[in-house]
Amino acid sequence: MLKIQLFRCRKEDVAMVQAAVKKNIPIYKETVKSNIEVRIDENKFLPSDISGGVEVYNVDGKIKVSNTLESRMDLLAQQMMPEIRVQLFGANQNRKFMD
Repeated sequence: MLKIQLFRCRKEDVAMVQAAVKKNIPIYKETVKSNIEVRIDENKFLPSDISGGVEVYNVDGKIKVSNTLESRMDLLAQQMMPEIRVQLFGANQNRKFMD
């Protein structure tokens, strides 16, 4: 079964992403025992003002995995919100769940 992935990156990172894809496709094929086709989107790039990273889409674009520094920082901020809340306001005795 052939799996097709679409990578989107900043315009200035295309060469680096192409090199990384070329290096890692044989490793993927050996590990998963499946073929994969990777395309880098040359028409639509991530904004130049982000710090870097990639977004990966499945073949029909319905599934997106964002692996940019900004998306990772957003995820970290959400995960740390309970700890931040306690540090700022103290423990809430009425709170049953710490999510």
